[in-house]
Amino acid sequence: MAERKKVQKINPKQAPKKATAPKKQSAKPSTKPKAKKPVKRVKQTEQKIVMRPEVQEIKKQKPIKNTKPVKSASKPKHQSPKKVTQSNRTRPARRPMPSAGELFSVVLGTKQEVRRKRLITSAIAFVVILSVLVFCLTSPTGPIERITNSFALIGGGDFPANISGSETLAFKNYNEKSFLLSNSHLMGYNSSGKEFINFQHDFSNPVLETSDERILIYNRESNGFIVANNSNILFEESLPSSIYCATIGKNGSMAFVTATTSYAAQILVFNSSMKQYYSWYLADGLITDIALSNNGDYVAVSVLKVKNGIFASEIYCLDTDEENPIFVKEIKDESVVELEVISSGEFMYISNESTAIVDWDSGEILKVGDQNLSPSYFKATGDGALAVYSEAALSQVYLFDSWGDTDTSFEYNGIIEDITFFDETFFILSGNQISVLDILGKQTAVITLTQKPSFIIGVDEKGVLASDNLHINYCSVNEK
Repeated sequence: MAERKKVQKINPKQAPKKATAPKKQSAKPSTKPKAKKPVKRVKQTEQKIVMRPEVQEIKKQKPIKNTKPVKSASKPKHQSPKKVTQSNRTRPARRPMPSAGELFSVVLGTKQEVRRKRLITSAIAFVVILSVLVFCLTSPTGPIERITNSFALIGGGDFPANISGSETLAFKNYNEKSFLLSNSHLMGYNSSGKEFINFQHDFSNPVLETSDERILIYNRESNGFIVANNSNILFEESLPSSIYCATIGKNGSMAFVTATTSYAAQILVFNSSMKQYYSWYLADGLITDIALSNNGDYVAVSVLKVKNGIFASEIYCLDTDEENPIFVKEIKDESVVELEVISSGEFMYISNESTAIVDWDSGEILKVGDQNLSPSYFKATGDGALAVYSEAALSQVYLFDSWGDTDTSFEYNGIIEDITFFDETFFILSGNQISVLDILGKQTAVITLTQKPSFIIGVDEKGVLASDNLHINYCSVNEK
């Protein structure tokens, strides 16, 4: 058998032997300092480290040397900002403790703004409602008809305008509307020349009466009549008896004086819808004219009577709610031939010797104009009247207000064939010339016509509408 080799056993508890290091020399004290031996630097072997390309480039960059700034004589030396350290750091000033007013601020809400908007809206609504209310109250025959009439006047036309018919009987102006009545037709024009209405009446003796929104044409000594506004014929009817005279009020009410078998005359009053609401009978006398108040509550008639061979007149004022007259005024030695309403509270009478204003309620009479002289021309203007008193070729012109006071009066030397007034300007027709005068009667211009007209109407400060039997022309002012 092979001989078994002896293996040295290693005790695991016994630590392995360390390599013997050179013995340290004992440090003996010496008086002389030992010279230090230069330490030899051991050249270390360079080890290559594999790095990423980006990092390797950064490592290869050379450090930038800190160079001193070059001093310049012209430029001041640049001082680099000091580094803020804990020692030189300045602490900000401590804010004082806010007061209670700063801690709690008042937040304004929208209450005031909402209230202001509500007030503005309420004011606008109030103005609109008030305007609508005033419009309705000032519409004599209702707001719808007033709107319809206003739309009918919109637009323009051309003058001269041809007249339908062979003879002009009347040419009247009311609220900037001109109505011409011929022997066969009625025509209406605005101030721009637009013809807003034209119809045939077929009356043998037609008479034209005007009001704010409507016109009335009746056939005197016959029983037919027509009521129209700016665009349509509203009523075309006949009464049972012949019509002596008639009128139309501001609110569209109408009053007729007709013949009757048992009395001298009968008075019939109708509202704007042609419903009769009053009648009265005259026992004796001759009714020469009739007037109706603006609201249709009062009626006045002038009655001509003969007493002891002398003519005298009586004026009856009737309340449509009462059976008997509220007053009767006797005008001695005068013949009242015409009545005209000049305001809501007064009317005027024209006799052969005087002109006077009468109060609807009290019956008080105030004589105006030239005494003992009948006007050769008289026309109500809506808020007064225009009257001319003539003796031969000398005339006195008066303009009255609704209270009977004289607004202006002047003397005109010449024959007045027709006269009209517009915005403090008078136009007087004499032959083929129209004289233009200011409010004091001073002549400022003259209009010369190639053909003499029958009627003139002032439509603005510089001209008039002149009509004959064939045409209506606008004639402008030729300044002197």
